Amino acid sequence: PGFGSPAFKGISVFLGVLLSIGSSAAIANTVAGVILIYTRAFQIGDRISVANIEGDVESKLLLVTRIRTPYNIIVTVPNALLLSTQIFNYSASLRDTKIPVILSTKVHFRYDVNKKKVHEALLAAARLIPNIMQDPPPVVFHNSLENSTVVYELRFCTKSPSKKAAMFSELH
Repeated sequence: PGFGSPAFKGISVFLGVLLSIGSSAAIANTVAGVILIYTRAFQIGDRISVANIEGDVESKLLLVTRIRTPYNIIVTVPNALLLSTQIFNYSASLRDTKIPVILSTKVHFRYDVNKKKVHEALLAAARLIPNIMQDPPPVVFHNSLENSTVVYELRFCTKSPSKKAAMFSELH
């Protein structure tokens, strides 16, 4: 009753607009989910970093992707966000091309510290860490000069990118 009235028509249009606006996010996430599946940006188990979230992909669903952080927190990320931002995949290189990931860390030393000793100390520290590959060997670069320090960068290869935090902790 009353379906022909102007009030009913107005409410119907209003509800239709609300439904359209509400479903646009779901449609965007669904389309993004399909695109992510076909682009193979990441797979379940990969270590990724996206939108300040780093962790292992737990599941890829049509609307969302679930990522487990190193703190065992499950973060649910809408697929539309994943599609619209950069995804850093630490696992794909090793899995797809057998090329290990190169990680780096920067350290600061005063100008009066002997450059050769800094190189030796950084390379010796890298040799002590089990997940740092020795072939190819780690390398040290002078990254920049600051007011009172020289910034050195230690670059190394690893087959265990998920252990990045532990490697950096042991190095530092």
